[in-house]
Amino acid sequence: MTREARGDILITKDQKLIWRHGHAGVVYNDSYVVEALWEGVDYIYIGKWKWPDYPGAYNTVKAMYVVDKNGNKAEQKYYTWAGSNAGYHVGKPYNKTIVNMYRTDQFYCSQLVWRVWKDSGYDVSNNSVAFVTPADIAQDNNTRTWYSRGL
Repeated sequence: MTREARGDILITKDQKLIWRHGHAGVVYNDSYVVEALWEGVDYIYIGKWKWPDYPGAYNTVKAMYVVDKNGNKAEQKYYTWAGSNAGYHVGKPYNKTIVNMYRTDQFYCSQLVWRVWKDSGYDVSNNSVAFVTPADIAQDNNTRTWYSRGL
């Protein structure tokens, strides 16, 4: 993976709790991804997404970009906003009640990704209404894959 840019979406199928629901994050810069983890929203070093030999690396990774209604990559200002907005949420707690994707005081992983892009003017939820999963984001008409490992 070499092209990641602020605002890009990263998805893995590696995470599971009861079912293999996956995990998602938003690229903040060339070194960090903003992720909503059990401990809360934080900056996480990009190594486990980027390099297969990195300790704790994900076996499956999909890197995605967001497109407009015509299929063109969204303007850079929206990527910048999505990445910056993700950073704004660092420090907020994990949302353990996944059936409310609209709250903004706490987040689960794919809810965070959806929210920062929704606030940028792009809905990447695949028409979800109660909760959004990494698979919903991957299947949305507004996302395109530019890198895939193990999927």
